[in-house]
Amino acid sequence: MPLFSNIIRLPALDVAGRRVFLRADLNVPLSGFGGVIDDTLLRAALPTIRALLAADAKVVIGAHYGSEGALAPRAAQHAVARRLSELLGQPVLALSTSFDGEVALLRARDVALTPNLLELPEELANDAAFAQRVARHFDAHVNDDLRASSQRWASLDALPRALPVRGVGAILGADLDALDLLSEHAIERPFVAVVGGDSVVRKTKLLWALLERADALLLGGALANACLKAQGVSIGASACDAQEQQAARALLDGARERGVQIYLPQDVLVMDPEVGLASLELRLVADVRPADVIVDVALETCLLYADVLARSASVLYTGLLGTCTATELQSGTFRVAQAATTARRSMAFGDRTVRMLELLNLVTGFSIVSRSGTAAAPLMSGTVLPGIESARSYAP
Repeated sequence: MPLFSNIIRLPALDVAGRRVFLRADLNVPLSGFGGVIDDTLLRAALPTIRALLAADAKVVIGAHYGSEGALAPRAAQHAVARRLSELLGQPVLALSTSFDGEVALLRARDVALTPNLLELPEELANDAAFAQRVARHFDAHVNDDLRASSQRWASLDALPRALPVRGVGAILGADLDALDLLSEHAIERPFVAVVGGDSVVRKTKLLWALLERADALLLGGALANACLKAQGVSIGASACDAQEQQAARALLDGARERGVQIYLPQDVLVMDPEVGLASLELRLVADVRPADVIVDVALETCLLYADVLARSASVLYTGLLGTCTATELQSGTFRVAQAATTARRSMAFGDRTVRMLELLNLVTGFSIVSRSGTAAAPLMSGTVLPGIESARSYAP
């Protein structure tokens, strides 16, 4: 049985004409002048908001804002409300700290934002009395924020448990569907994961969860460098501290114990940071010089990875295989991602990954796309997240 089969997705939720509390991730970067620098998260929230409005719901969005900018909490709330209003094509109200009482003033198809929930001590304390007070003004709870779901906060735990209708929105529903497909009984094999990024340590939970499911891992980026160095291969002047090497060594040992094949770069692009792109050169991994900084995987590696992917039924792609800071440093990520789309089922995870795939015009080639990335790792490894458990329609 799928892990999340008893969590109701938005299309099946009874929200028609109801007062809905929507927990969303709206923590966008803000300028000091009150503008939204990057509205990707706001755009991602639109399908869920529009679906609720189409059902004549009154929508109050609970979120936190301001940690990605220099604005005070109230100013950050208004900045997000303004940009969301522009995207929706209708007014978005900014509610006060007594927001629960203001819900009665809303009409069908109205949208409002709570104040920054992290400024409310009752939220952080998962205060049951606070949740009950707020629940009196709502009929339904929709969670669409996987990143915050690991927290036992009132809006994610006590509040949904106090409401008769609860489930998940479009973003979180897609995340859970993808994780259901990654369960050991559902995955089509061979299953290969392509993992890039800047740190083995930061992706430890994801990597170890994948060791329990994948038949092979294809690595790139700084985490591949750490694995190379852990094997005694020179990575030149590329950054890699002792903690990274230790984590990489443990990962390689874990893969051997489980019979999971780990593929590492055979050739790379290197650069002198002081000179810049004019210094780009191709090197076999064995020929990397002490002053070289590895910035991307090169052609032979891409061909090797493409060959493995061509023989795979399921592929998970997450993380960038190069620095990708310039067009010249994106070819490894492009070539391997393009090869990943040939699998019968291909999944792309991670906000930065999805943004790059959009830039490379490859995102539509993936069967499932989730921006949550490593936030999904605890669920994949069986960890219980309060915000997910409270969305279930009955006790697990």
